[in-house]
Amino acid sequence: MIFPIGDDQVKGGYLPIFSYGFIGINIVIFLIQSSFSPGQQAGFFNEFGSIPYEISHGEDLFTVLTSMFIHGDWKHLLG
Repeated sequence: MIFPIGDDQVKGGYLPIFSYGFIGINIVIFLIQSSFSPGQQAGFFNEFGSIPYEISHGEDLFTVLTSMFIHGDWKHLLG
């Protein structure tokens, strides 16, 4: 089997609420950013994407968190 779906040795377990929540947030943010025009998308990426120069100079530190939810296209989101 190439893609492991589960483990036969582990029965039951907890529902991965946080994992499902982060996947849901990523999908919602992707749908929102996809609804923007190309010019608006560029502004969105510049505002919420992490830019190393700004981070290293103590500016826009919130983008370390917000950049986790930005995706380039459907293939990037599915990957």
